[in-house]
Amino acid sequence: MYKVISTCLFGSSPRAYTKYARHAPRSAKFLQQHLPDWFFRLYYDDTAPKDIIQALSIMGNVQLIKKPIAKGRAGCFWRYEAFDDCEVTVCRDLDFILQENDLISIKEWLKTDYTVCKSWIAHDRQGAFNRKNRRYYMAGMIGAKGLPFNTASLIEKYISANFNHPTDAAHLFAADEYFLTDYFIPEVYKTAANILIYIEPRCKGKVEIFPEKEIYKYYLADYKGMS
Repeated sequence: MYKVISTCLFGSSPRAYTKYARHAPRSAKFLQQHLPDWFFRLYYDDTAPKDIIQALSIMGNVQLIKKPIAKGRAGCFWRYEAFDDCEVTVCRDLDFILQENDLISIKEWLKTDYTVCKSWIAHDRQGAFNRKNRRYYMAGMIGAKGLPFNTASLIEKYISANFNHPTDAAHLFAADEYFLTDYFIPEVYKTAANILIYIEPRCKGKVEIFPEKEIYKYYLADYKGMS
């Protein structure tokens, strides 16, 4: 079974380096140590820090996929490409390094029949729902296996439909999560009755907004080591 952690990296600002880039080798090493049959796949462009790409290039479990430079934040969609060519894909943000809770949820999820697994570790989903902010499915950790549809085609539909949209265009902040809410998850529900969501203690009570369709499980402890 071909399994990957899929993520993306772009941007050359000091903030991007500190918040995202520097964590990539650490997460790849953690994956190598704890899930040695998985690959760490990084989609990147020429704006990504060269020292990080070099460090990753010598790691045996890393796959580097170079992309054309994207406009704004459109590169956030790259990580979803792995849904189409891997049997199991977990998309991850780089600001939260891989750690114990990832292992717990991934290992449990793989023993189930659920097509999609989501991990909720930071945001107030209930608050977003109350504000009608459609970031109901965050891209920081979402996994899928055996999808019966082509994600790239869905992305093309989203980009085409929202090309000039003032808030939802693909290069704007949160567009990759609007895509999950409006296109990806509805497509999943065409063939799946439920999805599995793991929730850390500090988010309990702030996530459970669709109990008729979602199965909730709870981590025993919050994520740690985020710095």
